[in-house]
Amino acid sequence: MDKLLNKNDQIKLNIANYLFESQYESHDINQVSKKMLISRYMLVESLKSLQYDFDTLFHIKVLKVLNGRIYVNRHTITRAQMYRLSHFYFVTSPYKLLLEYRILNGDTPRYNKIATDYGWSSSLYFKYKRHLSSIIGAKNSYMFIHNAFFISSHYQFTFNFPLSIQTLSQKIWDQLLAYEIVKSYDYTQLFNFLCLIVIELNNNHDIFMQSLNNEKTYLHITGEINDIIDEILNVTSHGKIMSFILQLFHAFDFINENILRLSFPSNNHTNAILLSRTKNFLSSLPILLTPSEESSLIQNINLEIVKHIHNHMQMFNTNSSIDLSYFREVYPTLYHATQKFIVSVISALKTKDQNIGTLVFKIITRIFEVTNTDNIDPVTISINFSGSFLTDNMVLLLLKNHINHANVYFTNKTTLNDILITDAITGSNNNGIIWKKPPTPKDWEVLGELIVTTKKNKYLETNYNV
Repeated sequence: MDKLLNKNDQIKLNIANYLFESQYESHDINQVSKKMLISRYMLVESLKSLQYDFDTLFHIKVLKVLNGRIYVNRHTITRAQMYRLSHFYFVTSPYKLLLEYRILNGDTPRYNKIATDYGWSSSLYFKYKRHLSSIIGAKNSYMFIHNAFFISSHYQFTFNFPLSIQTLSQKIWDQLLAYEIVKSYDYTQLFNFLCLIVIELNNNHDIFMQSLNNEKTYLHITGEINDIIDEILNVTSHGKIMSFILQLFHAFDFINENILRLSFPSNNHTNAILLSRTKNFLSSLPILLTPSEESSLIQNINLEIVKHIHNHMQMFNTNSSIDLSYFREVYPTLYHATQKFIVSVISALKTKDQNIGTLVFKIITRIFEVTNTDNIDPVTISINFSGSFLTDNMVLLLLKNHINHANVYFTNKTTLNDILITDAITGSNNNGIIWKKPPTPKDWEVLGELIVTTKKNKYLETNYNV
């Protein structure tokens, strides 16, 4: 989303993120300049401007340049303030102006209007216009609504829609709720999304209808709801409008699952493949399921796959959209098994494999919802400190309070452990670590890294010959 910020503001935000996420309180200005790929002069001016922004928004002093070094008060800055800074830069950016005009009027403003109202040069205008169009997909109704909503959600920004659009959207919203089509949570967000759809239909109706006739729409609901929506919008679409709305809401997971099950076209071949492969996938995991839990989980996993297959409006088209490093490190068996399962299903169904990362995340979430995962990639840590058993118990309680996830278990027995924590040097365990009393932040960091390494090694040993 940084692409929607003014270039100078983007540079300032990059500098701020670098400085405040660093563990150091001061930095050599030449090294930062080299790291940020900007001149020393540009860096100094950006730092002055950045401090002015912090002063204006939060009334705090966080940066100082003295004798060739940048001094940073990192402890006064929170992630919430960094987000507010990003939001401030977006609201004041030229892209926000063009985007809002495009949403409310159906097209980007002409150069003459922008030049008259804001004094932009022609080169500046066409540069911003081309860049924004490349991001939001201005010529495609699906992608424009999709991207505009994602941008507004990212920056928590609601467009000032005309009253007529809000009225039409409210009527449609009431019908979607009455037929239990959409999830009822977060009304503001969903209503903002619906207003984007309605205003696009209103502003670009002819273009929209032409593109809709050419689009491959998947989701359909039979019944009077189609006619009701057409009547509200004063169109005759024979259910195409409703299908259009469903597809867009489906892209963001806003439709009730019972409705989705009725909306997807039935395919016996697909169902047979999913049922067989999902059963084999679950049986390969170290989890215990009752027959009812297994049936429910199979149904939910298969629904996620079908949703993925029929969601041809993927907002994120790369696996980097969702960070799966936590699951890859903490639950390697579950992560790799899920990924292998999805690849095999997509290959068998001969469908696109874009954005597998999102599907991996959703299926892992489904598994955590239904079953106990305590036996997936467990690690046992043994506590053996000199002194007495009271010392071991104290350290054991300390660990349990700090590490209460990731299937990490603790014992005061020195056998059958994966990791040994002690205050004495020992050669009996390659995974032994020595802790000072009390443990320092570095000690905690070393333990965390060792847990991840141990899980990875156990997974590789188990699957070496598979």
